[in-house]
Amino acid sequence: MNYINIVLLTVAIGSGFAVVTQQNLARQRHAELSAAEKQQRELEQEYSRLQLKQAELSNHQLIRKAAEKGKLVQPSAADTKVIEIE
Repeated sequence: MNYINIVLLTVAIGSGFAVVTQQNLARQRHAELSAAEKQQRELEQEYSRLQLKQAELSNHQLIRKAAEKGKLVQPSAADTKVIEIE
């Protein structure tokens, strides 16, 4: 009888350690998941902001104003060269 009690006690203690270890691991994974989700939200916000900025910068009126301010002119056909790649 004593042998069975010792085996059962050992199994119960081992099971307890396994449960505690798995709970701790699950808690750590949940914290990592929360941090990754937060980073994902931040990156999505930054991406949206960058898309808006790109749309603003690609505005043709803004480009035309910048070209006029910099005294840029459209190149003529004589200034254009065609290069053939074989």
